[in-house]
Amino acid sequence: MAIDIKKILGKLGLKTTRGKNGKKELNIQSEKYKYVSTMRLISIFTIAILVTILAGTMFFVYTSIVSTLGQVQSIALYQSQLRIELIDFARLEKIEKKWNEKFDTTELNIERNPFLKTIIPPEDKP
Repeated sequence: MAIDIKKILGKLGLKTTRGKNGKKELNIQSEKYKYVSTMRLISIFTIAILVTILAGTMFFVYTSIVSTLGQVQSIALYQSQLRIELIDFARLEKIEKKWNEKFDTTELNIERNPFLKTIIPPEDKP
């Protein structure tokens, strides 16, 4: 009952080959699966590229949002420091004088009274 390794390897689809140094080596991959390792490397490379693109996009969005908020804050601080309002005192006194005149008068000067207007009836057209 000796176990024949060649028969078992033949049933599994595995082959023994001679290496560069002339020794017999077991070829674990059969001819049917010879491109699996290449496809696996390509898929890993593709996933790495997609992850890199996603990370780069997230980094770009984050930095652009943070820099925009920082610029808005610096503009707001800059504008709050430079806010100098010049007051035209001559115009202020003129406006206060007109305001006081308006509310000191007790008479109402009505230039047009809509209730005393004469009503002209429309002409009858045949």
